[in-house]
Amino acid sequence: MRSGRLACTAHFEFSSRRLVVSARRLVRGEEPQPSLSVTVAGLSDGLMRTVEGTIVDAGPLRRELEINIDEPGAESPTQRIDLRVASIESVTNTEDTQVPVDGGVRLTVHWPQVFEGQAIPQTFRCGERVRAEIQLLTPQEYRDPGAWSRTEYLLDQGITSTASVKVERIKSLGQDGNRSLACRMTEWQRTMSGRLLGLPIAMQGLPRALRLSEDDAVMLTAMATGDRTYLTHSLRVGFERTGSFHMLVVSGLHLAILAGCLFWCALRLRIPSVPATLLTLVATFVYAVFTGFATPVQRSLWMITLYLIGRLVYREKSVLNTIGFASLCLLTVSPRSLFDSSLQMTLLAVLSIGGIAVPLMEKTIHPYLAATRDLRLTAIDSKLTPQLAQFRVVLRMFAAALQKALSKSVAWKIFPSGVRLILQIVELVFVSCVVELAMTLPMALYFHRITIFALPVNILILPMLVVLMPAALLTLSATIVWPTAAFVPAMVVAALLHVGVALVGVRLYFGLAGRGCRRAN
Repeated sequence: MRSGRLACTAHFEFSSRRLVVSARRLVRGEEPQPSLSVTVAGLSDGLMRTVEGTIVDAGPLRRELEINIDEPGAESPTQRIDLRVASIESVTNTEDTQVPVDGGVRLTVHWPQVFEGQAIPQTFRCGERVRAEIQLLTPQEYRDPGAWSRTEYLLDQGITSTASVKVERIKSLGQDGNRSLACRMTEWQRTMSGRLLGLPIAMQGLPRALRLSEDDAVMLTAMATGDRTYLTHSLRVGFERTGSFHMLVVSGLHLAILAGCLFWCALRLRIPSVPATLLTLVATFVYAVFTGFATPVQRSLWMITLYLIGRLVYREKSVLNTIGFASLCLLTVSPRSLFDSSLQMTLLAVLSIGGIAVPLMEKTIHPYLAATRDLRLTAIDSKLTPQLAQFRVVLRMFAAALQKALSKSVAWKIFPSGVRLILQIVELVFVSCVVELAMTLPMALYFHRITIFALPVNILILPMLVVLMPAALLTLSATIVWPTAAFVPAMVVAALLHVGVALVGVRLYFGLAGRGCRRAN
């Protein structure tokens, strides 16, 4: 045991030294910057050039012009493709040659207008080699202090320059023989998105309250597959203003809900702890990769892994230790993420829960929750504090009165369950208040907005998400195995989405109405 502790201590000290060294490199400017191709940036001068490369990511053909972020003024359907450039045409006074380069370029391909009834043209696919005549430009961005930087956003994805081109100016050179795993996962994601988006047509015969609309299918696709291509501004704005946009994206919370459901089901099926843990970790990892393996999902995967492994070796659960070790691993790999707003806000949220809310609740609400169980066993009272013993006596008095007035089951089963439900609601409100107060400063700093309506909306949406997420994943799984069976969980998803959208709409309406009243006064 002592040797094991010494080994853990040595490993922790080694990781700490590595983090310190990486941080020093970052301060001295030695931490690698996001991949910027100097050659590609130098040739992004607006001149028409021939570019050859391989498509590393290709979006679907977007017919709804509102959602085209890369080309807001587009008047025709577009497709977004990310190109790993192999060569770019270089023109001088004496020669015209293809210069070998290595860099990323994002193209917005304009397709002819597709009218209703016409077949959708064959679009470009990931792994396809193409030659295009384009005008490379560096990303445009606002220069206001604190404004979102599109250049840094694209650099994080390996994109140096952008271009807009008509489909006639792109020629396919065939499919690359060695398609990457990322291409295969992206195509699988697009295929699953297409199946979910087709559910509204298949569910037309169902009642409206239990039927997925086109907007519902888009939200379901975003939260189940991580594909936010079809999320329009009108769908996003309400969730963004009420601070509940996390409902529509695959985040660490979604991954935690999935892992919790899988592990609970495995234990219910009486699977031993070790196989259940391995099954949960493998399934969670596959889903994280399928949805794009974003940084928040990686952080959640680290914490889930540490928690489940710690449970296997009978270690006492420590939220702060788990958060600290997961953060240490992430910062060791990439110290630059210390300045990432996503990491800062995620850590602040979980630290406020694990370091403030949970300790306070363990001393206030949790003892009363435990005291509501086994009310008939009076022997438990002597082992509790006087306040908790008095609380149990009062509950038994009410239960005895209810037994005489109604029935035994209402008195000793439904009544204690109702008291526990009230205490759990108080617990949820308390946690939400702590998180919202902790997130006020970073929200104002990074997004110039404080969502005062986030608290009442999240109190209702977060418990709903615990049911909505498993139902969405069941719908996704059923479309693969048995598409007809997907109607059952899809009806649950439709009902919950309608409630969530209604809640967001009500809060947004009162927020806008209150703002209008203040302006009138």
